[in-house]
Amino acid sequence: MKIVIFGTGSCCEQTLQKLDTDKVEIVGFCDNNVSKQRTMFHGKMIYPPNELPSLEYDYILLASEYGYEIYKQLTAMGLNMEKVVPVLQARFTKDMGETFKSVMSSLLKTEPIRQRDKKRIALLRVNNSGSNTYALHKLLPGNLKDKYEIRVVSRSDLDEDHDYDMICSTSISSYYHPSIINVQLWHGFPLKKIGTRTELFYNSYSDYVKYNTDKIISYSELYSSLYNASFPNSPDKYEICGMPRNDFLFHKNDELMVKLFGENVMQKKTIFFLPTYRTWKVDLKANGNRSWDNLFGFETFNLEQFAEFLRANDLFLICKLHHMEYNQLELDEYSPYSDVIRFLREEELYEHDIDLYEILAGADLLVTDYSSVYFDVLLIDIPIVFVPVDLDNYKANRGFNMEPYEFWAPGHKAFDQNELTESIVESLASDPYQKNRRTVRDIVHAHQDDRSHVRVWNLLDRLLEERDRP
Repeated sequence: MKIVIFGTGSCCEQTLQKLDTDKVEIVGFCDNNVSKQRTMFHGKMIYPPNELPSLEYDYILLASEYGYEIYKQLTAMGLNMEKVVPVLQARFTKDMGETFKSVMSSLLKTEPIRQRDKKRIALLRVNNSGSNTYALHKLLPGNLKDKYEIRVVSRSDLDEDHDYDMICSTSISSYYHPSIINVQLWHGFPLKKIGTRTELFYNSYSDYVKYNTDKIISYSELYSSLYNASFPNSPDKYEICGMPRNDFLFHKNDELMVKLFGENVMQKKTIFFLPTYRTWKVDLKANGNRSWDNLFGFETFNLEQFAEFLRANDLFLICKLHHMEYNQLELDEYSPYSDVIRFLREEELYEHDIDLYEILAGADLLVTDYSSVYFDVLLIDIPIVFVPVDLDNYKANRGFNMEPYEFWAPGHKAFDQNELTESIVESLASDPYQKNRRTVRDIVHAHQDDRSHVRVWNLLDRLLEERDRP
């Protein structure tokens, strides 16, 4: 099959690596850059666009981030557009995209397919701190266990073996190919700005990722709108199923709590402190300016006094720092207070083969700042206390998808130690924000049961079944 490739930049180089040279013959290249025209590139001539009608080809591949604009340019030239195929198809209609995808699949290298009796599903896990894919693994319906070969994998595992029919992921760092069904579950309801609404994902969310994401699991219509503003895609790709990790929250496991924290924990009210991160691991840009002199980032904090407060009120605090900020605190300072304060590390979750949300189900109160976890615990209707100690700085440097913060964060706001202890006591005693929480819950969650994993697995099963239909 003879092809002309329009574009000679990075998109072209990536396309060349994927093309099956046994199937295609490159007639030449084309570029609007006059300085490149009539020069050699990969052993072939770069032609000006006006010479395309004189070339003999089966397809012109638009291997450029400006493929949409070039498509309109060639349309205006009167070329046969049935022979013009953009490599990046996100700005085209669904039907056009399907046609382009079909043509591209016929030109790309065929991944080696091992002989197997079952379709393979990869559940890509980043960590055990509220992992939707790990929840799918642990909540796998019995009727699907024998139907598919299902594996929990890491990103490096996929580099070594990506021979899967479907990959489910919780971030945009996955393996994408037109032959693989990619399902995105993400990792939380986005209060803070994410994706293309920030500078954090500019280099990783490409048109190739966008087009080869087949389905996006959603909490609700609001979530679909926020996620699509952050990672633009076709609206028909969204499926409102709820998030599988949240199903854990509906089932308290006293035996697990005792195993991890001892018998003592059952005689106390359990508080979880789950803050979000402040420094992005890629570019080290600070999203806020909270201090790490103490656990909550207050200007002053008396640890011994706080521990006495917990003891006097029969409270037990479990803290799980964000995985990007494990080493911010001197944890040895907290050892003398282990009867009322415990830190939970990712290694413990792996060691016990559990997800954070299986433990969080035992919470009586949540303390957080801007972490998406609080949207999830709205489902179990426990009080929430917020410690947004760097609110103004965080809003200025990271920003929120939804404002005002006061409405979307339905709970006491504590900015010092006294406010925190008073807020905890009042929240547990009278729960003054319960009505506010339920208002936000009903906006955020279309489904408010423990069946999200069932809805997602039914969808995955249907997608794989439909692929086999003629």
